[in-house]
Amino acid sequence: MRKISEISPYNDLLLDCYQNLLLSYIKFCELDNRLLGAIWPWQFEEEHNYEQENDRQPWIKIKNSNCITKDKLFLMYGIQIETGNFKKGEVLNTLLHFNEKNLPVIVGIDQYHVHYHHHYIYKKEHGYHTLMVLNVDGELSKIACVDVIPTYKGTFPVEEFLEGVTYWGEDAWYEVLHLQEDTVQVDEAKHWGEFRNQLLEIKGHYSYRNKGCANKGRFMYTIDMICICESILNLENTPVRKNALVDLCSGAWGWEIDRKSAFLLQYLTLPFFSKRIHNCIRIEKLASEINTCWKLAFRFLFKGTQVSTEAMLEKAIAKLSHVIKLEMELLDALLENTRKE
Repeated sequence: MRKISEISPYNDLLLDCYQNLLLSYIKFCELDNRLLGAIWPWQFEEEHNYEQENDRQPWIKIKNSNCITKDKLFLMYGIQIETGNFKKGEVLNTLLHFNEKNLPVIVGIDQYHVHYHHHYIYKKEHGYHTLMVLNVDGELSKIACVDVIPTYKGTFPVEEFLEGVTYWGEDAWYEVLHLQEDTVQVDEAKHWGEFRNQLLEIKGHYSYRNKGCANKGRFMYTIDMICICESILNLENTPVRKNALVDLCSGAWGWEIDRKSAFLLQYLTLPFFSKRIHNCIRIEKLASEINTCWKLAFRFLFKGTQVSTEAMLEKAIAKLSHVIKLEMELLDALLENTRKE
């Protein structure tokens, strides 16, 4: 196994600061990350882990669902993630323990203390961030680390690093990445079939919601976002509507709405799948059109947090209604290519 000091930031395709660290490790292990693209790009879930800035309970907060999960990493690549919490005063000793075993450690850190972050973030904005620790030097003065958003490979002063890691408490979490020795062989035909089932479930969800049924699942899709926007539009007065829309637009999900589709298109380039694709240009065009419409819809929503809340909500709903038509076309195109042989 190569030394983890050779890990470099993977930023060919961007997801977020955490998932791109996992992609960096996958690349370091010389594994193909394309299998991770068997996802529906416009899938969301409710955000429960947030800091409440005032006494008002947020109406709803959204985040993009992850392309990469612990289960996927283990089943597809044999990469195991061990999660733990630092004991008080033991952050450096814990990192040294894993570094001696040539194991990289992902840690959560307050972006306020990340010295190489954007000028409008460092020492100005608190917020959750992740980076990968590669080594602690012998004098315990510097941390060698890798980051992706922003892209960085270098050192981090220990004192500031500890301030950032323990900002939310002494028992901050960490994750250790470990590649199992046995090579995992992925059955591509089975994987293709599982993706087909996922697409059928999403299509069924849209049919279910169109009948007026409530969403009882973990994930949300464009049709659910329309329902959320309509619910906000029906709230009792403008200030309440505006606050609810501010909550909905908070976070990075809307600004990163087009990132996951690149992974779907990359997935379709795998040899097993690419030779079965006969309408790839149409699929790429539909994905691009959906991204364009979704980005415009989000900008209407965001503008509604500042002016003309009701009018902007109505424009967003109209644009998302068009997105659904495009999504149905894309689902049909993908299902046609995933039919059983």
